[in-house]
Amino acid sequence: MTLLAEDFWRFSLQHYSKPEVKEACLLLQNHYQGNVNLALLLAWLDNQSLTIKDWQALLPALDTTNALLTSFRALRVQAKASANPLYQQMLSFELEIEQQQQAHLIHAVNQHELTTNSSPSLLERYCHSLNADILIAELSL
Repeated sequence: MTLLAEDFWRFSLQHYSKPEVKEACLLLQNHYQGNVNLALLLAWLDNQSLTIKDWQALLPALDTTNALLTSFRALRVQAKASANPLYQQMLSFELEIEQQQQAHLIHAVNQHELTTNSSPSLLERYCHSLNADILIAELSL
């Protein structure tokens, strides 16, 4: 089975649009140093009843975009606080980086065998590794 980045992106936009999910993603990112795209990917796989033997094998896929994304996000947040007219353009560019990071994750997932989901879910395992168990329900909506 080959997963498509476009399908994952559509899921992410739809899933993140839920207020509870958005809030939980931001908490995961800002307070637990988690990666939102990885959390969304694991939620998507869980949603499809799929699992990967070692979700941590996906972490290197984040390396090429994580530093850029983190730095750019900080600049965008500053721009929003100062009512910078370039804020919307910065947000659009950040979303492009997010989409690129998701494509890297999908490429990494497609290098591994996917099997039927097991318990605990991938998202549960990820949140547990960050001591963010409190966010599992909201991220899973």
